[in-house]
Amino acid sequence: MNGNGERPTVNGDRVLNGLQRTASDTAHSSPSIKNEKSPHPVAAISPGRQQSRPNGDLPRKSENVSVPASEKLSDPLLDAPQDILQLVPRDSYLPVATLINRATQSCWNGLSSLVQQLATIQVPDRTDPDRPLPNGHINNQSDANLQKKERLMRFCYDQRNDFIKLAVLLDWSKNVDHVAKTISINYWLMRQRQAYWDTIAAAAILRQEAAGFQLPNPDLKTAAEILSTGRSAHLPTFGYVPQKPLSNKQILSLLKSLNRKLTVKLALIDNLPPQLKSYHVHDGRVTFTVPDMFELDLSILDDSADSPFRIVDFRLTFSPAPKLSDNLRSEIELCSNSNIDRDGIQGCFLFLHELALSYKLAAYQKQAVELSRTHWAGNLRVEVIRRNLIVQYWTEKPNYKSWIEMGISSGRQPSAMSPVPDLPYLDIKWMRQGKKVHNLALNVTQSTLRFEDILSQVVAQDSTLVIDDIYNSLLLTPLFSNAELCVQQRLSYTDPNECSLTLQLFRSTYLDLRIDPVTGSIVTSPVSEKSERLQFEVNRSQALASDISTKLLNFRASIMESVVLAAVVGTRWEVMRAFKFTQVEIKSLFGGPIVKLDMLRQPQWGPDYFLAITHAHNGDFWRLLRQISHPETHVSTHFSVILSQRIDVNQELTPAYFERLADYTTGFISLRRSADYLAKLTDKYQLPRIPDFGDVFGLPQISFPLDWARPRTATSSSRDASGVSRDRARTAANVINIRFEGVDPSSKEAIFIAKMDTSASTNTLRQLVDPSLDENVLLNPEERSVTIRATSAVSDTAIPTIVTTAIRLETLISTIQQIRHLPGVKLESLSSSGVCVSYYKASDTEELSVRISLGSNGQPPRLEFSPPGDNPHALLASPYSKILAMDDGPTSTKIRDLFTSLMMSYPVVSFLHKLQKRHGAVGETPSTEKDDTLRVHILARTVHQFAVQYFATLPQTAKDIGSDQQPSLIARLEILPHTDRTRKTMWMVRPALEEFQAYARPSFSATALRNKLRQEVLTLTDPPKPWLALDNAAACLTDQPEPLLSAVHDVLSTFVKEANSTPVRPESTSQSSVKQGPGGNASAGGAKAKSQNPANVTTASQGQGRSGGKMQVPGAGPNGVMKPAQQQPLQNQRPNMSQGRPMPNKSTGKANAPNNQDNPITLD
Repeated sequence: MNGNGERPTVNGDRVLNGLQRTASDTAHSSPSIKNEKSPHPVAAISPGRQQSRPNGDLPRKSENVSVPASEKLSDPLLDAPQDILQLVPRDSYLPVATLINRATQSCWNGLSSLVQQLATIQVPDRTDPDRPLPNGHINNQSDANLQKKERLMRFCYDQRNDFIKLAVLLDWSKNVDHVAKTISINYWLMRQRQAYWDTIAAAAILRQEAAGFQLPNPDLKTAAEILSTGRSAHLPTFGYVPQKPLSNKQILSLLKSLNRKLTVKLALIDNLPPQLKSYHVHDGRVTFTVPDMFELDLSILDDSADSPFRIVDFRLTFSPAPKLSDNLRSEIELCSNSNIDRDGIQGCFLFLHELALSYKLAAYQKQAVELSRTHWAGNLRVEVIRRNLIVQYWTEKPNYKSWIEMGISSGRQPSAMSPVPDLPYLDIKWMRQGKKVHNLALNVTQSTLRFEDILSQVVAQDSTLVIDDIYNSLLLTPLFSNAELCVQQRLSYTDPNECSLTLQLFRSTYLDLRIDPVTGSIVTSPVSEKSERLQFEVNRSQALASDISTKLLNFRASIMESVVLAAVVGTRWEVMRAFKFTQVEIKSLFGGPIVKLDMLRQPQWGPDYFLAITHAHNGDFWRLLRQISHPETHVSTHFSVILSQRIDVNQELTPAYFERLADYTTGFISLRRSADYLAKLTDKYQLPRIPDFGDVFGLPQISFPLDWARPRTATSSSRDASGVSRDRARTAANVINIRFEGVDPSSKEAIFIAKMDTSASTNTLRQLVDPSLDENVLLNPEERSVTIRATSAVSDTAIPTIVTTAIRLETLISTIQQIRHLPGVKLESLSSSGVCVSYYKASDTEELSVRISLGSNGQPPRLEFSPPGDNPHALLASPYSKILAMDDGPTSTKIRDLFTSLMMSYPVVSFLHKLQKRHGAVGETPSTEKDDTLRVHILARTVHQFAVQYFATLPQTAKDIGSDQQPSLIARLEILPHTDRTRKTMWMVRPALEEFQAYARPSFSATALRNKLRQEVLTLTDPPKPWLALDNAAACLTDQPEPLLSAVHDVLSTFVKEANSTPVRPESTSQSSVKQGPGGNASAGGAKAKSQNPANVTTASQGQGRSGGKMQVPGAGPNGVMKPAQQQPLQNQRPNMSQGRPMPNKSTGKANAPNNQDNPITLD
């Protein structure tokens, strides 16, 4: 069987497979086959014999067929020679197991590679809801999804074919021996077939070569005649006698004669062409030379005057000149002589001139074709159209068609009237992108024809125009128009390799653009992955000038992005690669389109600050962005540019540069956050303009007065609300200068160094230099300055920490400074949290001291008096703390006033402390007197205002009250500072004022008690007492309050004792007839009640303020008495706590019924 599956043929007829014939059989049967044209070589089969089956099939053993022994067919494999069956050795076969293993591995590797490739194809999440699949799956008909499915199906189909072949081979492996023999026989048949074809080829070659072996039969008769006689009768003979050759003398004489005749004949010719004015007569001929064209030799045939010129020789004088054959020369001579006969020498010249131009054009064509076949192959197209040579260059460049036209021009000028006839010439035109270029400048050497030189000059000028357009387009951009970047072009009109454009990308990085003379493609150097991509995009662009300049600027932006990303590697910057802005955000933030955007951030900045580095056509910028969110308004976050600066093109972008930029931007953020914080407090801060970032930069210091940054307390706020100007309340204070000192590497917090000058003395500061002080505070006694180190998050501010530390230091310094000047005050201990000072020591008492604990985190200072139970000033701890917390004066003044007040108030406070200790509340300190029912309660309204309340159990108790009745209020007194005419400070003791609507009780429970106190203490003038009687009050010296207070106490004690010893009597008519009002006050209709208790004239009403001119402490009622707690409905508005405690809606208590259980007394 042959290679195409066809059965072998014998004499043009096909035979069955498996049947072999001998040579005798074939020869014997050949005539019958040719004559009968039968398709079967066997003529007939006997009836008793079964016909042979196709494909060599033999009858089964079960079939009993009687076949003669002489006609039995043997097995072809058994009859085949062994050398044919063993042509392919067994070692050449591959085991089926190995083949299956390799095929399986190949399938697995191909499947793994296919899965990886399919994973890179992004399938968009697009579904077609209108066309759901029957199985409910997503109907995604996108191109990417279909491509993935197609590749997977193709892979499965190829692998299926491979495994089908493996299955066939595996089936064949069951009959290995037969398959091996079949392969060997097939191989032998192939070799035989190849031998047949080789024999046929050899016979064909012999037939071709035998054509030259055919020779005519030899003429033996003529040969014998010539050899015997020396001649032959059949050879032709000449009928003339040849002339004898001329001698040398005759030849010279003839040539001289011809020279003279030619000279005379040429001198008499009038219409000799100007190109032939240069000639040379020699050797009986005249030689005309046309430079770079041809040489013409003419002569005459006789001596007559009318003898015409005849051409002797014609030579082309340019190179490469074609070799003229003899036949061609004869044709040229014939045409030239014809033109001489018709038009004279002028006609001959024009004919030969055009002939030389034609040869030149043919030479150019030959060179152009040769170039298109060599190194310009595929980029040069040569055509000849109507004797014009058209050469198109850069044929592979898309959308760019330029060519050179070369042809013979007639030279005729329509407007020229010259008598000289126009001469044809070889014209060269340049068509660039379909338009003729009129200013073509070519330097063509006519003597040496080189089309490559012409092509190089045209390509050079074309490259020059392309580069010049790109150069002009780049000069219109801001980077090159402002000379920030350098661009340089080198032009040449002859050599295209010298045409280039060099532009500066940044600093010392440049990009060279050249145009490949052969392909016309723009070539970039140095070569990199990005430059190769740029080269591909530039060569694909449509509009050369504008489009290429845009791509070059985009390439520069890409290079700058690579430089930035490479520089930030290994630094503290984090690259936000997934961060994207919309085009609207880019336009609003950066003012226009950008090419590349790099988002960076520092870990310590928090989530609200970013650094955006933009690369655009107008340059490179870095911008500090702040993210602003509005969670309360549900508005999406937006960004704002808080700092922007241009990156100099000559700046070296290194990791050190970005480290400096990180310090600069971090410091800027910290200073701006501090300035924003101070702007909320006051406008008295100073922050100079922050200089631009550079190799060397310095961040400015932010300064502000310390007093302006103090936290506003409730006291200061109330004073501001009352109309006292905050500017007046504050005085000039120490100025704090804060500078940014970098970022702590461990905590990633910003470090601030604050420096403040102080007016304290050097000795005072030296006393403060102690290891127990805060480690972040440094005192310099010599320079009298304080340095504070504070840290905070970059997005936060350290101003509160610095202010708190400065206030603590100022308090410490002021305390120590005042202690050094106040007598009797001694420093006990000192620490950063407070100071302990002893201020009083009596002979019979323990030394009294006070500890001023400085508040932290904005908390006000706190005073702690010692000993805790025996120091009488413990009652004034809260008022003194409020005074220190107020920010309406210098700290030194408040410290001085504190200790002065402590010394001045000690006598009165000491007596009140003893009085309350002796007559304290039930359950506290037991009374020292037997059956003492008097109770005294002391309230400190301020440090100089005290309220003294007396309680007692009187026998005038209602019948429904049991024996466990509580003491009732019998008297309320006030102790106030007083100044007499001599400006002497005194204490004034008086009954509590009753014109307060917050109270519904008089100052005394009985009028008799009021009168008794007035008669015995307030108006007593004789005998003289150590106090000053003021009719309704009494005053005493600050250091002698005990006599006055003791006298008042004795009067009240005596009254209580007398009331307890007197039997119970019904109330007088005057008191019982007084009509009580709803608030417990006497009604306006009781005249007697008005005369006895003038304090009850005014009626309490809720919500009304006290009368003008009366003293009232903010936030507390008179004597510190609180209204009884009653169950009231909730009000819509909260009461104004700044004007005292709110009155209840209704009061059912009575002023003269202190034991009424519905209206108890509540003490602060």
